[in-house]
Amino acid sequence: MININSFNAGEKILNNLGKVEKFINKDRTLIVTELDLTNHCNNKCPECIGMNGVKSELSWREITGIASDLNELGNQGVILSGGGEPLLHPYFLESVEVFKSYGIKIGVNSNGLMLDEKKAMAIASNCDYLRISLDAGDAALYKKTHGMDENNFLNVVENIKMMAEVKRGINSLLSFGTGFLTNKDTISQMEMFVLLSKKCGVDFAQFRPYKEDTTVIMKEYEMLKKYQSENFMITASIQKY
Repeated sequence: MININSFNAGEKILNNLGKVEKFINKDRTLIVTELDLTNHCNNKCPECIGMNGVKSELSWREITGIASDLNELGNQGVILSGGGEPLLHPYFLESVEVFKSYGIKIGVNSNGLMLDEKKAMAIASNCDYLRISLDAGDAALYKKTHGMDENNFLNVVENIKMMAEVKRGINSLLSFGTGFLTNKDTISQMEMFVLLSKKCGVDFAQFRPYKEDTTVIMKEYEMLKKYQSENFMITASIQKY
């Protein structure tokens, strides 16, 4: 059965009502922090909203300092995201360990190209959530969305399969899935993306709109729910649509 943990469940805010009350009372508080370890990236997404041209990243001293500060503030979780590609940071594995040592829940958003068995094991053993941005059902659309060739697409697909196998192998409670950004040019491959994701063995396939895109996907989204099963969920950031 799918592990839908509180880290990425739709009603997750209900698990932190004490924090919500503090926020309403204008008290300083945090629930989840999104942290860009680096602005470096190995993809060339045409519509990237990151700052990859800046070529900067957090030092190990900054990372440990941030982890300590977040712990003091009672921060519940951290999402290692971008910015750039978090797996490119030279201290990615150590970053996971330091946040874990404070009992902070960890999520990772990645393009999946740099994923290997060592990183997969660290993520499966220590993280609560991993989403790989696939944004395509085939290599042609992947080139349009990520600016990368067919070999890169195939590598990412194999890495997704490997991650799923590592997770199953250690009975990890990691919530692991793929992401797909929707607009008028990608909506036609929503079904292909879902079928590919399910074949790879992930827990969920998630839809989100490109920034400020207003393309409506609800008809397609509802239709695709027929592919859901005990071990596979189709979800969407409905509030963003």
